[in-house]
Amino acid sequence: MEPEFSLTRTFEAPIQKVFDAYSKEDHLCNWWGSTPFDLFICEVDFQPNGRFFYGLVSSSFKLYGVFDYLEIDAPHMFRFINYFADENGFPIRHPNSETWPVKMMNIYRFIEIGDKTEVTIEVSPHESDKEELKTFRDGLSLMEAGFKGSLDKLEEYLKTMD
Repeated sequence: MEPEFSLTRTFEAPIQKVFDAYSKEDHLCNWWGSTPFDLFICEVDFQPNGRFFYGLVSSSFKLYGVFDYLEIDAPHMFRFINYFADENGFPIRHPNSETWPVKMMNIYRFIEIGDKTEVTIEVSPHESDKEELKTFRDGLSLMEAGFKGSLDKLEEYLKTMD
């Protein structure tokens, strides 16, 4: 099945370094989230059946999210379900949309190209009805902007990693 949303970006870093930025708490907690949000909670248990619980805050908005990791093939791929959450990590609706899908399937793929790494992000609504799927599709440009902001932060962070 084709993903509903897909974005690819190439980083000037080897595959293990990029994968570590996504999978190790001491790295992920230094860059995750898009502008204008700041990360204020970051708990990472990167393993199948593990989770990433995070909290993001801006001047006017606070939100929580969870990744429930399903499959990991380091350093080439990981798959997870993600959702907005309450402060205890339980799934909730999008804070600004009653019809946004509650859960989404994500696959992140990493391909080494010489000394660079291509990352492809694929996202699709998970167990969603027609109205949720329409809302998701209508929001693709906002998703793209959010992912690009986060990937910009990752690109800058990779320059600081040893």
